[in-house]
Amino acid sequence: MEKLIIGKDGFETVKYDSPDSLLYIRRSRLSCFNEMRVESHRHEDIEFNIILSGSMTYRVGSETVALSEGRGIMVNSARRHSVFGHDGKDCEFIVILMNPAFLCTTKHIEDTYVLPVTRPEARDFVELDPRVGWQSDIISKLRDIWTSYADGRDALRIAEIFFSLWHAVYANITPSPAAKNDRKDDELKGKRAGERRVLKEMLEYVYENYGQRITLGDIAAAGKICKSKCNELFVKYMHCPPVGFLTDYRIYKALGLLHDTEMSVLEIAYATGFSTSSYFTALFRSRLGCTPSDYRRHGRQAATEIKDPTSFSFFRPPRSDDEERTV
Repeated sequence: MEKLIIGKDGFETVKYDSPDSLLYIRRSRLSCFNEMRVESHRHEDIEFNIILSGSMTYRVGSETVALSEGRGIMVNSARRHSVFGHDGKDCEFIVILMNPAFLCTTKHIEDTYVLPVTRPEARDFVELDPRVGWQSDIISKLRDIWTSYADGRDALRIAEIFFSLWHAVYANITPSPAAKNDRKDDELKGKRAGERRVLKEMLEYVYENYGQRITLGDIAAAGKICKSKCNELFVKYMHCPPVGFLTDYRIYKALGLLHDTEMSVLEIAYATGFSTSSYFTALFRSRLGCTPSDYRRHGRQAATEIKDPTSFSFFRPPRSDDEERTV
């Protein structure tokens, strides 16, 4: 009876065909295992199995795959799996274990062609169906490996077949350039969505507190980010540094008060968060080209030229006055 050597961590100690081969190649039957079951285990090696006769079921993680004659499976590195038969009937199969290091002849090959396939987030297994062209090709190559092994363990020929086989694996189970671009686009969209959520929190803080004393640090804290990141997001999405946006928003709110109320310029300055009426008047003139009093008397029509900051549109091109100050 065959019995696996499995450590407490669930990893099998694989007895390679030779200490330096990093390959395990066997033709076997389920009846060679106790109760025709291979207990749950894992190993660094990538496992290939093709069914010569009968049938068996692989359980890989939480998924099960039923395999019948002519079909096969590739179980990825370090994935927990077990095998069991059906109705007490025997199953003959070829099992081949290949340590990923076997393929890593250079760092470039490892990084480009091996790690993308074996990384933890990659596919846990690939069912090999002889009706699918590239999968049928892999099954054929696995049979060739067994033949070369049985005929005299031609190590060079086996290595040649393995590299050819791996090329088919890499080409078909790693994302295509288009798919990679789609994934990058999805990641970028996710990043932007996250940035916009943070920006929304900071904007809501400004909308609710513009009448109070606010600093750049206060705005950044509302989004739970640092001041430099706060400035970056405002410039990126609002085309205006945070403190510049706050000033524009205060003036925008002041326009409504000048237009709709009889409040004095001083009262409006305090109500919209400016520390003095002279500072309010100076900033108002710099934005609109007139004083608040002149606007109230002669320039109310200019209000239509000033866009609502809450609509993500602003008075002027981006400014660079992003230093922290109290306004």
